[in-house]
Amino acid sequence: MRQSKLLELLRHLPAVRWRRFGEFVQSPYWNKNKDIRAFYQFLSAYHPKFDHPDLDKKNVVARLAPIGAFTEKNLAHLMSRLTELAETFISMETLRETPALQEWLHLNALQQSKLPRLFAAGYEKWRKNLPDETVDHLRQFEIDLWAFKTLTDPRRLGFNPYLQKANDRLDELYLLHKLRLLAAIHNVQRLIDVQYNTLLDDELETLLLQNPQLLVKRPIPAIWFFAWQLNRSDDPAWLEQLLPALDRHADKLEPSEQKELFIYALNFCTRRINLYNEQHYYGRYLELHETLLEKGLLLEQDRLQPHIYLNLVYAGLRSGRSDWTWHFLHHWRSKLPPESQENLFAYGLSQFHYFHKNYDQAQKTLACVEFEDVLLAVSARSLMVKILWETRQTELLFAQLEANRLFLHRNKQLGPRLRRQMQQFVDFTRRLAKIDPPDPAKRKALAERLPPATEIMHRDWLAEMIG
Repeated sequence: MRQSKLLELLRHLPAVRWRRFGEFVQSPYWNKNKDIRAFYQFLSAYHPKFDHPDLDKKNVVARLAPIGAFTEKNLAHLMSRLTELAETFISMETLRETPALQEWLHLNALQQSKLPRLFAAGYEKWRKNLPDETVDHLRQFEIDLWAFKTLTDPRRLGFNPYLQKANDRLDELYLLHKLRLLAAIHNVQRLIDVQYNTLLDDELETLLLQNPQLLVKRPIPAIWFFAWQLNRSDDPAWLEQLLPALDRHADKLEPSEQKELFIYALNFCTRRINLYNEQHYYGRYLELHETLLEKGLLLEQDRLQPHIYLNLVYAGLRSGRSDWTWHFLHHWRSKLPPESQENLFAYGLSQFHYFHKNYDQAQKTLACVEFEDVLLAVSARSLMVKILWETRQTELLFAQLEANRLFLHRNKQLGPRLRRQMQQFVDFTRRLAKIDPPDPAKRKALAERLPPATEIMHRDWLAEMIG
């Protein structure tokens, strides 16, 4: 029972909502079953965690026996009905906290009931209270379309303001959502080899590039257009248009939209580093994350994702901000997932020491790290290889390379591309270590055989060590 859908729902009700849910269950309008009311009272003793051993089905049936002849079948029915009530309650709470949704439902009911006079009054009130900018373009279009259908006399010809408003709203709706989808599509296509079918993609781009005035008075569609072009062309000029526009109009975007746009900018910085070795983008990458931290957009359920934590440590070091990196390592440690907090901190600390050539400290710290996450395990193993090579611990290096080879062979979680990149790294590092004593001709030949960066991990490091 502790793993049931019902208790999963109820765990997410804070104390205030739990009490309101009790009032909801007690209301005869929603529930007339006294057994369900008693069941709610019984569960109240275990809110909010609902993880007590007593919440075993047999124990619950025994505890509820005084209020009726309960069986596990009766309990299943109670749980099902209380789940339905909880889902309805959550929907009603959302409705209560969303006035715009209430207005939409009210106008929809008037339109469906064919009450044009009442609809007209409600429609005018809605338009008067409509903010200049709103993200809810779909409901706005639907309401304007209802006004056209409800308040138009088909016998009268001439200019129809309701038809014009509905058409204008549809243009806004199409531009906004189409551009957002195109930005997402081209972002994905940059990351993985997948193709989407898009209709009117080229035509829309030509229209907007040749008629920039269409976006001048539409700042939000303009932002998504910049994001689309950034993901499509990889041209830095679009980043310089996207970021200032995003800063100016952030208050008109939902937090999730802001985060999505920042991710596109971050992905662009990553591509410029990986494909063109443009090191100054480490600084931009760091600045963007600092903005996300300030806005409170980086945490998920008050936790910092491991890959973001480690990426920021690396970016801080590469951009020359050692003091910032040291502070970040320690300050944000407590926001990491508890189960992997110590390992992530130790790995980040070993990166810090390695970057400053404190090899002994880096090696000692890294030796304590054990990752279940396969990507982090690959990173830690690669870092150990670098430390052993740079400190000329040849025997330990060959042992580590062999351990990495076996890890790649046995681990089934690795994708084929990452596996190939890591195998190449292990192979070329072993070849380099075997050139002893150093032979310039052999090293030159090895450098010439280095695969492109897309086929091998840490190519820049290898090229530097070979040289």
